[in-house]
Amino acid sequence: MDWEILISSVKEASYIRSDDSYYKPKEGIKVIIIGLRIKNLGKEIKYTSEILSFVLVTDKARSCEKAYLMDLEYISSWDVTTEVREQAIEYKEIPWHQAVAPNTYSEGQIIFQFPADENRSRCTLKLAYSLLNK
Repeated sequence: MDWEILISSVKEASYIRSDDSYYKPKEGIKVIIIGLRIKNLGKEIKYTSEILSFVLVTDKARSCEKAYLMDLEYISSWDVTTEVREQAIEYKEIPWHQAVAPNTYSEGQIIFQFPADENRSRCTLKLAYSLLNK
């Protein structure tokens, strides 16, 4: 494997801010934001799209794929309070189609959501196999 993937942060989010938009988990759902640093250890340019998926496994053995902002509840600008602004975690999605030169890295975050009565246990990933890289 030519990737080194480091988890730089794990945060539970009551509110999420992306640019000027705010979101929150739907009722009964917990949201975790995981910060990643993805480094290309190979000798050729690689693309982050080779990483097909991340799966978070909960303590109740539930598998959860990464979520997207559109999966969360959007908060209208009229409903954004001081509390929402102060508690919101800024979200910067990892660029999923970025070229990464050898010995360089890409950084960003991914979101997972799962039932609020469960806790995260572990995170796994699946890589694509490229016929061009022999």
